[in-house]
Amino acid sequence: MGVTGKLYICTAPDLLGIDKIPESVRRKKINGKLLTEIEEIINEEATKMPDWKINAQLVQIFATDGKYDTHGMNFVMLPNGDMTCSVGNGQTFKIFAKDMTGNSHAILAYKNKALQEIQTAPMQKILDEIYQMLVCDYQESISL
Repeated sequence: MGVTGKLYICTAPDLLGIDKIPESVRRKKINGKLLTEIEEIINEEATKMPDWKINAQLVQIFATDGKYDTHGMNFVMLPNGDMTCSVGNGQTFKIFAKDMTGNSHAILAYKNKALQEIQTAPMQKILDEIYQMLVCDYQESISL
């Protein structure tokens, strides 16, 4: 206890993928908070101005380097490589950072409660499936 800051070893936030706390988040804002609360604070901070410009560049680099088609969806790149996309009514898609094999998985959540899961697949397939759910399926439902 207490030596993690001196030795730079794995901490509890590291285990949950909270490996980089933005400089704009003050230590006293997160001290004493639950790990899930810290994650929410970091996610909030990542979407604030002017970070949205940097975020847009990060998502563009992700798409270009990985040769991914994000279908113009408005993702927010989180410090640990996960991406989120708010779809309204408190619902958010979260794509988890790809693993060593290039695969990922995603969830549709409502206030941090999983509503639907997209099983592990290559990253482009995850992006395509979310696009299908958000755009194509929605357009079909309103045309009926």
